[in-house]
Amino acid sequence: TTENEGINKSYKGDDIIAKNPLEMLECEAFTVDEIASLKDIKMLIKGFLPHNHITMFYAPSNIGKTTATMGLLNHILKKDDDLHAFYFDYDNGANTMKKHLVKVVQNVSKFKYVSFDKTPLTKLFTIIKGMYSSDLSNHIFVFDSLQHFVPTDLSSTKAEKDIKELFAHFKHLRTNGATIILLSHTTKEKDDNGKETTFRGLNVIKDNCDNMFYLTRQDNTRYVFECQKSRAEILPITSCMYNHSDVLIETFGTISTKEFNQIISEEKNILFIDTVVNILKSGNMIQKDLTTAIKDVDDFSQMGINGIINLLKLYAGKHWLIKKTGERLNKNTYSPMVKVDSGIFKK
Repeated sequence: TTENEGINKSYKGDDIIAKNPLEMLECEAFTVDEIASLKDIKMLIKGFLPHNHITMFYAPSNIGKTTATMGLLNHILKKDDDLHAFYFDYDNGANTMKKHLVKVVQNVSKFKYVSFDKTPLTKLFTIIKGMYSSDLSNHIFVFDSLQHFVPTDLSSTKAEKDIKELFAHFKHLRTNGATIILLSHTTKEKDDNGKETTFRGLNVIKDNCDNMFYLTRQDNTRYVFECQKSRAEILPITSCMYNHSDVLIETFGTISTKEFNQIISEEKNILFIDTVVNILKSGNMIQKDLTTAIKDVDDFSQMGINGIINLLKLYAGKHWLIKKTGERLNKNTYSPMVKVDSGIFKK
């Protein structure tokens, strides 16, 4: 049954309740012992992913929602022999994901992939309805992506009825112990940092999710999940190291809001960073010459000197080095950084 089903229906004991409704209501309230016996929320990944919740990851297109989620499942299934995962991919298709699937399926037999290539949506939900009486506490179900399970655009008010019906299925699975992970997208609208961070869809989606994360990627080896909503003890920002060769997220950690904002800033300024790195390949440059070289690039010809200097200082020590030179040590000189296996050293 859904949460609201039965509100307008008569209860067989209406006549008994009518005699003393307050007393009956007190009997329905949880006792101290009943509350104490309730199960604590189990975490599949401490501080990040709760068991038996409906959790959503949303991000702009091509960030890597699918590969990140497959990497998470790979990590979880390797740690817990009792868990099973079904990945319902009605977005990408089996051929597109083949190279990732081969690696995951070979490593963890409890990972099962279902796609529109083989299973029509109507058949999938007929099977799902058949699980309503099953114990699903050891199962994780991923729906990729949410839009493909609703016939109407998620942002349209016409979609509300379909969305509510879809979440009724999710809640049936959750009631029987399942963990649900949903993948979805952002709008094309950009924030002050030039990033697409706004969730695409009606508020009814947010209302029915237990947890929501905005997903971004710092580089090819690190995903960052920023918690937007939670009903469990979840850390504000979780950083994950991703192993491409094994389609596996290997480590989890926390980062500060300042570090996260810098990641967002770097994504916006990646063209600037790449430009400076390429200029410095020719050797060390004093600040005046470097700013001139940057302004000679069409993309930055209209950028102010102070704005350029601020960005140069912001990323100094991470993408290039800066030191004081000259007889009076009053000149900023920039030099390239070269990554090697043992770390980073000055050229």
